[in-house]
Amino acid sequence: ETDNRVPKTVRRVCKGEASSRWRTRPNDIRISKAKRVGRNDYIVKLSARNYRGKCEVSGSGHIYQFQTSYANNNANNTVPREALRSCKRRAASKWGIRPDRIRTVRTRRLGRDDYNVKLSSRNYRADCEVSGRGRIYNLSEY
Repeated sequence: ETDNRVPKTVRRVCKGEASSRWRTRPNDIRISKAKRVGRNDYIVKLSARNYRGKCEVSGSGHIYQFQTSYANNNANNTVPREALRSCKRRAASKWGIRPDRIRTVRTRRLGRDDYNVKLSSRNYRADCEVSGRGRIYNLSEY
């Protein structure tokens, strides 16, 4: 939540810094959290696209530290869509639910064109080993 006790300059300075580091328009940057620490210092957390930033700044707008991390949303852009789709389809038919009720928990690349996809839905969990073209080697529940 954005705290209105955090001065506008503080928020603006952090947004500006994020904007120049991430080459993003300030309007596209959201402040996810802002809080006062100490007497006149602030920590502002920001996000845009797949960036997350933490801005430590003084009340007068002097930035002490700005950290960026890359939130690669469960890395779904590393695994071909076809691979995800066939894992979800297989799990869906096994569990008797629709594929769109199944979440991708995490994905990772195993070999040149092989992937591991962890799926979950309510009380089901599955591990899916799959080729980039969607051929399933193994779907195991856990």
